[in-house]
Amino acid sequence: MRVFVMAMAAASVAIPAGFAANSYSVKPGKYQIEGLMKMPMMPNGMPVNREQCITADEADMSAEQIASQMAAGGNCAISDLKSSEASMDFNFQCNDSDMGPITGAYTINFTPTGYTVSGDVASSGMNMTMEMEASRIGDC
Repeated sequence: MRVFVMAMAAASVAIPAGFAANSYSVKPGKYQIEGLMKMPMMPNGMPVNREQCITADEADMSAEQIASQMAAGGNCAISDLKSSEASMDFNFQCNDSDMGPITGAYTINFTPTGYTVSGDVASSGMNMTMEMEASRIGDC
């Protein structure tokens, strides 16, 4: 279970770094990210509250690069990637030696000054949901 929680925590850290893909109209700059990760053993959830700078280089990331970054940290495969100018959806599966397969799905919606992320992750009967919102608060 420790690996599963760490995988979700890593995903929450990795998510903002690539969200300014040029086709999504999100500007580079400093973003305030707030959200909540929930799982059965933590019914009140684990809050996420941090700032992230999105650089001009990160602003050029493709949907494929963003999805790969979000699923990083294991032997992961991305599937069913769908993207438009305002959103992207994808599924992933990671093969972890301790937990067995970790599967999940993410949906990201973009605006010029922010984005929202919702995700579901499951492994060995453990399910976790994540909801996050990021708002641009200025320059880096």
